[in-house]
Amino acid sequence: MSAPPMPRPERLELLRTNPLIEITLLHRAMRLELEAMCEATRALAAAPANDGAALAALRRRFRAFDAVFASHSAAEDDVVFPALAACAGRDVASHAAAEHIDEVALVDGAAAALDAAAAR
Repeated sequence: MSAPPMPRPERLELLRTNPLIEITLLHRAMRLELEAMCEATRALAAAPANDGAALAALRRRFRAFDAVFASHSAAEDDVVFPALAACAGRDVASHAAAEHIDEVALVDGAAAALDAAAAR
């Protein structure tokens, strides 16, 4: 289970004093969104009848998540990982890039599953 949301004044102070915290907050927001979509998927699967409206809402939510995920991942690939390779070495950057490949495959699989469910 995730930690409770940080109070707004504390978030604003972190952003003011440490701009890099934004990356941490974005990662946390994506994890929270994934958890919420997993819960919505479990509820949908447990529903006694086909709930087309709930499935459509989940697909819209997932597409929005995917757009943020793809944009963020591209920025990491283009900016963060090359800087990481320069500072921490190619092994660290290669490991991070490999994780992105795995993550993209998982996100693509989830998108395909949602599309297949909608086609039924």
